[in-house]
Amino acid sequence: MTTLIYMLNILFAVSMPVTHIVGYAVGLVALALSWKFRRQLVREPLVICLLLLLAYGALRTLFSTQPAVGAGAMFGYFSHWLLPLLLGYLLARISPEKTPRLVALFSISFMVLFAVSFVSYVGLMPHHFDIAGLGDFVLVESGLLKGLRSHISLASICLILIFIHVHFARGRQFRRLSFVVIPVSLIVLILTGSRGYYIAGILSFAAYGIWHALSTGKIKQLLFGVGIAVLLATAAYVAVPVLRERLNHTGPSDNNIRERLALYDVAVREIKDRPLTGFGPGQGIKQTAYFAQLALDMRTVNRHPHLHSFYLNFLADMGLVGFLLFIGIIYFLLRRLWCAGTSADAFTAALGRGLFWAIAGILAGECFDTLLLGPWTAMEIFWLSGLVLGSSIPLKEQTVSANNLK
Repeated sequence: MTTLIYMLNILFAVSMPVTHIVGYAVGLVALALSWKFRRQLVREPLVICLLLLLAYGALRTLFSTQPAVGAGAMFGYFSHWLLPLLLGYLLARISPEKTPRLVALFSISFMVLFAVSFVSYVGLMPHHFDIAGLGDFVLVESGLLKGLRSHISLASICLILIFIHVHFARGRQFRRLSFVVIPVSLIVLILTGSRGYYIAGILSFAAYGIWHALSTGKIKQLLFGVGIAVLLATAAYVAVPVLRERLNHTGPSDNNIRERLALYDVAVREIKDRPLTGFGPGQGIKQTAYFAQLALDMRTVNRHPHLHSFYLNFLADMGLVGFLLFIGIIYFLLRRLWCAGTSADAFTAALGRGLFWAIAGILAGECFDTLLLGPWTAMEIFWLSGLVLGSSIPLKEQTVSANNLK
């Protein structure tokens, strides 16, 4: 059993940079295996809130105007949040000593993807390549580094890797790997051209820097870091055309911004009309009557698959009831990660605290996008969180659980 769970996690770690399909498959196997841990899982407030959200969403789907759409949306929450959480939890619960090598393998897998994407970016290989029957794979598009996913999702992965490896380096773990991961991820983040994650990165790095300076008393170190950051940002602006172009075109006349503001307007109107329960999972974007109220040149924004802000999209779909359950999930997740930062196990402490700041940054980024609705980023977040949840329990309980599986 232990070997099977370990192999499932290896498959997840190496496949996620390329495809989320394998993640679905191994997650479903983990769901079946998690029955042995049902008593421990139902004592996790995070898991309880997540199950309540799934139950509420399923009920809301039954009474929505488009049940098929709602079922698809709820399958997304189930497969992108719960399944990877269980997968990581099982491994850390029964064999916590194997989690460090899994996170290292996960990081190396993304470094390989970043390297291939960069080679494509500089023109040494095609930006797109098509595999018969599997579709078109995009590494670079319109000058933006995409790495087989959206440039926004790629930027969020960079944020995750930077924060967890900063904490690994501080704890003298994977130091050689971290000294590669941190600068490479920072460069890739810049090349994605994601303005939302430029903002999210600045906010989360600033918050982390202030917290670190205040908690350690190293104010001079903070000021030095700010100076270095300003110099690096200036150098990036001068040296990277895509960054300079996107920043220069940011303003009221930018069509991307105009379309997002139109989508936000639709979301706000929907929330006002259905504040408590929303229109149903996945159905905020389907309310054509609200798009008809927009200016004529903006009515085509309903071609977007979502309302371009996770919070507004979620409120339009699930209402205040669902949003409170989401707040519960985030609260218990962040609290558990923060507490894990004080763990006696150095790896768990570093992963927990690093993931805390990474998720804080992604939550800022979700003001401008909806990565938590899809597989990319959400699955990585909840898998890593599962590794922390399973590891940050008394060692005595871990030993008993492992013995029960033998």
